[in-house]
Amino acid sequence: MGQSLRRIVLEDQVPELLHERALALACGFDFKVGVRSAAHKAALEFAEPRLTGIIVVMNWC
Repeated sequence: MGQSLRRIVLEDQVPELLHERALALACGFDFKVGVRSAAHKAALEFAEPRLTGIIVVMNWC
């Protein structure tokens, strides 16, 4: 995946994940997100530190 596409994916995913997390927390639910690689997890957490601790690498899928 090229750098431009990675940036676009992160720019789309970060606000969506923050929105979904806010909805889940408002309803009393915990919120976790599964990703397929440690690199994706690291990129999301770097882009938005508030996502740290809610992303899980699911290397089995």
